[in-house]
Formats: sequence, structure tokens, C-alpha cells
Amino acid sequence: MLTLLTHRRLPCLGLFASAVTGILAADPYPKAWIGWAIACALLSVATLAWPSSFLALITCFSLFGFVHSEHLCSDPGWLLSIQPDLSKSEHDLTLIIQSEPSPDLYHGTQKFLAQVICIDKKSTNFLAATECGAQDLQYGDQLVTEGKLFGFKRILNPGEFDFGNYERRQNVFLSYRATHGSQIVSRNQGNRLVAAALAFRHRFAAILETGLQDDSEVAQTINGMILGARAETSTDLKRLFQETGTIHLFAASGLQVALFTGIWMKVIRRIGIARKWWSAGLIPIVIGYAAVTGFHSATVRACIMAIVFSVGISLERAASAINSLMVTGLVILLYDTQQLFQIGFQLSFSAVFAIVIAVRPLAHWLSRPFAIDPFLPRQLWTRVQIIRNGSVNQTCEIVSLSVICWCATAPVLLWHEHHFSTISILANVLVVPMASLVMTLAACALVGSALASWSVTYLNNTCWLITKIILLVLRELAAIPYHCLNAGALTVSNGELITALAEGKSHVIHIHLKNQDCLFNTGTTSQWRYVTLPYLQFEGINSLHNLLISTENKGRGVPLSEAQQDLNIRQVSTLSTRITSNQQSATESTVSDTKIMIPNFALIQSGQTPEELSLGFKGFIVDIGNFEVLITEELDWNLVKQIAGRQIDLAICFHLSKKTPKLAQFINELGIRAVVIDGAKAPSGARSLKADNVTWFYPERDGAVTASLEHGDLLIRSFTGPQTLLHNRSR
Repeated sequence: MLTLLTHRRLPCLGLFASAVTGILAADPYPKAWIGWAIACALLSVATLAWPSSFLALITCFSLFGFVHSEHLCSDPGWLLSIQPDLSKSEHDLTLIIQSEPSPDLYHGTQKFLAQVICIDKKSTNFLAATECGAQDLQYGDQLVTEGKLFGFKRILNPGEFDFGNYERRQNVFLSYRATHGSQIVSRNQGNRLVAAALAFRHRFAAILETGLQDDSEVAQTINGMILGARAETSTDLKRLFQETGTIHLFAASGLQVALFTGIWMKVIRRIGIARKWWSAGLIPIVIGYAAVTGFHSATVRACIMAIVFSVGISLERAASAINSLMVTGLVILLYDTQQLFQIGFQLSFSAVFAIVIAVRPLAHWLSRPFAIDPFLPRQLWTRVQIIRNGSVNQTCEIVSLSVICWCATAPVLLWHEHHFSTISILANVLVVPMASLVMTLAACALVGSALASWSVTYLNNTCWLITKIILLVLRELAAIPYHCLNAGALTVSNGELITALAEGKSHVIHIHLKNQDCLFNTGTTSQWRYVTLPYLQFEGINSLHNLLISTENKGRGVPLSEAQQDLNIRQVSTLSTRITSNQQSATESTVSDTKIMIPNFALIQSGQTPEELSLGFKGFIVDIGNFEVLITEELDWNLVKQIAGRQIDLAICFHLSKKTPKLAQFINELGIRAVVIDGAKAPSGARSLKADNVTWFYPERDGAVTASLEHGDLLIRSFTGPQTLLHNRSR
């Protein structure tokens, strides 16, 4: 089908598909590399003996399966990561810093990627995510230090960002924390090309910020668009570009490479360099830009494609865009098969593949209603018709490009982030032309700094004005209701459930009843961003009917303004666990709490007298089907007296009272059949209960615990551990 569309043979497409399939097949079983090697050798001999396209594809399949599995099994870091009890002992390490250190202000340390070259006086070679207390560190420093190696923690909640898997896909299988003093033994031990690229990067960033020191937001935006400086960009600015679907402007990808390549090609033509030398003049510029931006996947892909096209022009042989893209993919995967699992690689290749296939046909279809009569000779067109035709074609191309890119990247974003922008097409149509102009002016400023330094300020101020317009447009678009939506892989709109997330002492619980979503506590700011919000996105939740915040978590929770930016929150209620004379009266608290509109929800007060009410709320009971779930901060006798006579099926208890050592009496009094509790082991008193009587769940150990209805029964399952099924009992 693609051959018919492009009118060319696409041999590299099949090879790329075989390579991808081989990597995916080998990834779950890396220790089977010997089998892959034997299969690759036999198939290679068979292909040479009986040339066949099918055998060539199978050989490519086995080759990349072998390369991927052998790469993992030969990595000393991976071999160490699968050893038990790795973190119990300390090690003496010699390492070389491989990235620019970033300060951790909270812990007073520096974080960076390091290449470990010696461990306990034994030579080795692997990468580790390192945290070190030494100061004045820079790329290429060689350190001698003592500390502990750790494997990455597994995720404990649905949708939670898997930092460990992210690092593993970067070929980083261990983290290292220095526990004693670290000593710099030498400097400039890193790659000289990377060191030079970092120096140029800092110099370019300083040039682009000339005259913009008073507006850090605009300076960060310009640096992000030119240098891909996403790490130096503020969280709020990245959020704005993510929610409007324009974050690709910070990726230093095909847009930037194509723009700068086009500018340089025009310069080469003006100079009068012969066609056969064009690639020689272009390749150093392209490689230099890739180095300055950090050799990211999107940049490398665009640069390799630009090199292939320039070589084709120099050899006067037109290159197929799809074949060039597939060759680029094969080169990248042959160098590092882990690139396949990175979202940048997937977004880049899916977008470019769709652009090559569909942008021109869609643009032609969009421009047909505005086309000039084809029987009218072009020589007879008026100036107005020429201008209108050019404007229509450019507009249709921009719209087509935005639509195709959105359609190609939306599935990848939904798979990884469960989140997409509904205004992305409009935002890109309005912003990309202005961003291209900013990039052109910024490139002129970089060149002008060497020829006429006085011009830099004027060019940067022009960039400032255009960037301000870009930010204004994006903020107006972001103010549109539902400008971005969560679309979970597993929606919960038709089922009822309660989920206790594994967030330590933050005590975050999600309740979904009668098509309404309620959240009890939010977690800290970091937990909200990396655990709670990703979970809500994973479940496809775009609005909360109720947000309940306990006073114990109110002070350390995420700011309400940030939570309301991420989700539509209709009602916010504070539940006081203890009311003092400095706070509102107990009567006012009771009245306020009764206004919480949650179906099948009953709030439990501490008692009836003013003295008892002054203790605040004790918890609440939620009916899910014919089952009752108790959610409480503390399980004690006062609470048991309040709900005496009720049969509780599941109790979600954050901690037990030290004044009540007889836990078995609590369980028997309320008829509890399952308990979710803080900690990683059963508390004292639980051993007296029969194992088949009560099932215990520990979010700290087993991950988030979810209770949901399954054919009239209550299924309670943890994210990584056990599960149990409670049958309906007559009340």
C-alpha cells in the first residue's frame, strides 16, 4: 500500500519493522542471548546460500534480538542490579561525571549521571544515577567516593511515573548515593566533543539572554526552542506548553533542524559552492547542532535524515523520505536498542512517518475548495489571485501538518501519559509560524554576535516581542474549558470502587460512586505530580465532585490552586480531626460537613456532647453495593462505640491507637473481614486472628489497594500483591 502511495520500493521499511519486532521479542528474556546468537548465525548462512527477502527479514529480526539481549547481559550495571541485598554494603567507587550536575536544594547534594570505572578496586564500566554531597562539580570530573548502590524502586500505584523503568531505558540500572566525603582526583576526563558542546551551549544561552535578563520566562522559552533546554525551564512554563500540545517546540527536533538546514543551504547556494560539496558543508553544522542540544533522539533522527538527503543531493540521487527515515531508525537502534522504548523516539518517528505519508494529500484536499480554475493559465493570474493562492496553500499545509501530527502522536501520548490536548491543532496553527520566526531571528543573533555584537540586543528584543505574543496566545487557549483531557486506559465510569493509594502518611483515597469521583487528601506537591495526578489521569478522571482534606494533611498537601489547574474541582471540604478553641466551633464544623454531597456516604463524628464533638470527625462509612467500607484515621474504642451494630466488610485504617492493644476485639466487634493499614507487616494483636478470617493489605509493601464490585461480590486487590473476594452477606 505504501509502495502505491509513494511510487517507490521501500526495502528499509520491512527491515525496520523486523528490527522493532526482534527487540520487543527479546526484551522480556534478556538471558536468552545465546539462542538469539545461534539463530542469527544460522539464518545469516541461509540468507547467503538462498537469497530471499523473507530470510533477510528473519535474519534482521534475530540480529536485533541478539543485539538487544546481549547488550543487557553484558552490562555490569544490569548484572549488579539483579543481585540480592545489593544495598546492604558500602562500596568504594571511582566515577566520571557524564552530565551537568544539578543541585538538590532540599538535601544539599548534587545529582548527575556518572560512569563507574572502578568498584572496590576492580575495573568495571557502567552508568549510575548519582547523588553526591561534593560541591563545585562539573562535567568530566573524576571522583573517588564511598557509598551504597541501590536498585530503582518499583512503582506502587496505577499510572505512577516509573522512574526506574525510565532510567533503565537510558541504560542506567543502578542509583548511587555517596555516604562519605567525595574527592575530585582529576578534571576533564569526559568526552572532549561533549565538553566543547556544553561550553558552546552555555555561550549560546548567554547570547540569547542578552537584554532579556529581566524576563526569565521569555529567556527560558527562547532557549528551550533553540537549544532544547527543557531541564532549565520552569514547571509552570512546561505545563503551559504541554497542555496546549506545543511542547515539541522544546524538543530541538525536525522543526529546528529543517529550519536551520534550510537557512544554511540558502547560504551555500549564495556563496556558489558546487552541488557535489553541499553535504560536506552541511554535515559539520548538523552534527554540531545535535551535540549542542545533547544528542536527543528527535535531534539525532532529524540530523541523520538531513545528512542522508544532503548526500543524495551531492550524488544527484533523490532519496526516498520513508527509506531515509527507516535507515535512520535502523542506525539509532543498532547503536542503542533501548531507544525503541523511549517516548521521544516513538513520538518522533510516528510523527515524521505520518508527515511523509499524509500531509501533502490532506493539504491538497483542504485547498481544493479554494483552488483557482485549473483551465486558467498561470500567466493570466492577477496579483490578487497569486497572493491568495500562495496564502491558501501555506495555510492548508500548516493545518494539515498540525492535524496529521496530532493524529500520529495522540495514541503514543495516551499510552504513556493518558493525557492529551484538545486545542493542539489550533495552538500549533497559530504558534508554529511565530515560533519559526523566533528561531530564525535567534539564529541570526548567534551569527551576529560574532560579526556585529550590537545587533544581538535588537534581534533579541524582537524575539522578546514575538515570544510574548506566543505566550499570550497559549494562555488564552489554555483558559478554554477542557483544553486538555485525561483518557485512561481503564475507565471507571460504569463501576464503583475505592482505592487507597500508597503514598505513606499522606493517606490519599479515591472514591468512585454513582458516577461521581471524590478524593480524600491530595498528597504532598511531589506526590500530587508524580503519583496522585498520574493515577487520576490513568483512570480518565477530569473532574472531582468532592475534594476532602483532613486537617492533618492540609498544611503539607499540594496548593489548592495547583490542584484546581489540573482538575475541575466542584467542592472542597476540610474535615477537622480535632477542633481547638482557636478554630471554628464544633457546631459549625458539623453543619459544614453535612453539606458534603457524596452518595452512600456517612460521616462519623466523635460523639453527641460538645466535649465529644470537639474531637472532630473520626472517619466515614461508604456503601459500595451491599458492602460497607470504613475509612478512618485511627481505629479505637470510641469509634467502635459510634458505629456499634454495623457490619463492616473492609476497614481502611491509617494507624491503630496505642491505647487499644486488643485488636482482635475490634475486628470481632465490627465483623471486619479485610483491613488496609499503614506499614509493611501485621501489627501486634493481628496474630491472634485466624488467617482465613481477616485478610491484611499493606500499601507500603503491596501497593495501592482497590475494592470494586465484581458480579455482586467485593473484589479487593493490591497493585503488586495479594487479592481476596468477599462474598455478599445478608444484613
